[in-house]
Amino acid sequence: SLPKAASIGPGAFQICTKLTTVSLPVADFIGVSAFLGCTSLETVSLPKAASIDGNAFQNCTALTTVSLPEATSIGESAFYGCTSLETVSLPKAAFIGGNAFQNCTALTTVSLPEATSIGKLVFAGTSAKTLTVTLGATAPTLGMDMFASASEAKIVTVKVPSGEAAWSGKTGTFNETGPYTDNWGNGFRGKGWDGSNYGSGTVNSYISLTITYTP
Repeated sequence: SLPKAASIGPGAFQICTKLTTVSLPVADFIGVSAFLGCTSLETVSLPKAASIDGNAFQNCTALTTVSLPEATSIGESAFYGCTSLETVSLPKAAFIGGNAFQNCTALTTVSLPEATSIGKLVFAGTSAKTLTVTLGATAPTLGMDMFASASEAKIVTVKVPSGEAAWSGKTGTFNETGPYTDNWGNGFRGKGWDGSNYGSGTVNSYISLTITYTP
């Protein structure tokens, strides 16, 4: 616990393999690879952190609980390889970098209600059979190949608020085997979407996606 630390620099606790708990009540910035390879780290509390830089918690294989209520930016590969992480809630995160949750093999629930941009390969290697992603009033732009490497059937549910113009025409079930049409659902499955045009990524046919309205 570092009660007065305002920021954590790059690599500050890298490969501290016996570190189990992190509490940083005032820190607003977590640098590149700050906790990379902390294989015993289970719980992280960062109530004021606005920015989580790339690789910050990569390969923290014991990490089960993350509290980031103020984070607006999650860097590339921030949680790459966090194989015990099941649930992530990022209530203010607008930017989710590429590979952010890649190889988080236990991940089943992600809440990103303020997301406006989700990067490439973000859910690649999330091998749990189901994944529920909650989004907000904006239909975020999507990086390509978000589910690359998925090689078995996976049911994905995206929950969105009803009555929002951004989601008009984007709801429904997307599980066709091809050809893949230009639509937001197949953009999420891997084609990508930059806000106006669909990308040339690979839609993963193992992903059955339903975009549904929340009550």
